[in-house]
Formats: sequence, structure tokens, C-alpha cells
Amino acid sequence: MVDVECCGNGTLNAAEDACVCDSGYNDDAGPLLCGPDTPDPWPPTDFETLWNADHDPAAVACIMPACDECGGYPGDFDPSGTWTRTLTTLTSTCDEALYGIDPRTEPGNVAVEPGETLGNPIGNCSFAETDDDPPQRVHVGTFYENTGVSCGINPQLLGASVEIGYVTYSGDSGTGVSTTHIIGLAPLFEDCMLELEVVYERE
Repeated sequence: MVDVECCGNGTLNAAEDACVCDSGYNDDAGPLLCGPDTPDPWPPTDFETLWNADHDPAAVACIMPACDECGGYPGDFDPSGTWTRTLTTLTSTCDEALYGIDPRTEPGNVAVEPGETLGNPIGNCSFAETDDDPPQRVHVGTFYENTGVSCGINPQLLGASVEIGYVTYSGDSGTGVSTTHIIGLAPLFEDCMLELEVVYERE
């Protein structure tokens, strides 16, 4: 008998040095890896399910689709290294007075952000670390096939932003869409929302 174990949700078939995966899981990533099946639909059609819609910056939270740290990284692209992210604002409900404070709130604005990473992928999960001491691990992305769904909460000069969306990768590039909610602006402004086109290029 070989001294191996199943990684994920499955039962070891020692005679064949492989795992029999539980219902809802597959061994696409390897014979000893049982990762979750791709949800249907993927990516989610309603981004609003990816956060708790709380407009208090102190209470807002992401609600990421389930992932499995023990199932192998899905898809056929390499997520390592640094990437340049380009965000183009397609629509905005923000007050025009915000344009000078946060340029991305203006439709047509293009922001180029080099040196980005795709988090710390483990299985089909992606994690980031907080600035706490000690740092806390935060689930910020879930990948199935070559498409990653992400949610991030970032402090701003005014309030905070909640960035939710997806990117589909192919080789050294990725394209997708993002919805950004800017919250906690009262009493100066009403909270607002942006729709953006997202492009990633490997550096």
C-alpha cells in the first residue's frame, strides 16, 4: 500500500494511487487532488451577492464564493509575478464634485496601476494579508477555470471603496469588469457606484 492521502474531499483508492472524489468535486488538477466543481453560472451574474451591502465603512464585508485550499489551482495560466492593471471608468453615479478628489469617479478616466499581484493563491482560493500585527489572512478571491472573482475593501480619502468583479485570464493577460461602491461619504456626498473595464497584463 502506498503512503499517500487524498487532498480535498475524496476517498483514497490505494490500489490505483488515486482518489475517488466526493459528489461536487473532481480530480482535474491531479489524481490525488479533489477540488470543487465549477459553480453554475460562473462567474456570478449578480455582483451584489459578493458583499453585505452595508454602507458603513466599519461594518462592510466581502462575501466570497466558496473555495477549497486543497484542490490544485484551476485553469491553465500562471498567476505568479506582478501585473499591470488598467481600469477604465465606463459609468458613474458619483457627484461631479468628486471628480477632482477621486479621478476614477469620472466616466472615461483611465488609471494604470503597475506592480499588482493576484493575491496568494492556494488551491482555488486567493488570499491577502492585513496590516494588523500579526497580519490576518483575508479571503479576497475565488478562481474556477481561468476566471477569478474578487472583492476588496479599501480606505479612501473620503469613506471607503468596495471593489467587486471578475477577470478571465489567458496567457499573460486578463480582461473583465468591476463594480466599485464608494461608501461613507456623508454628509458631504451621497454614496455612489462605478462600473469599470479591467485589463491585466503580465509585467
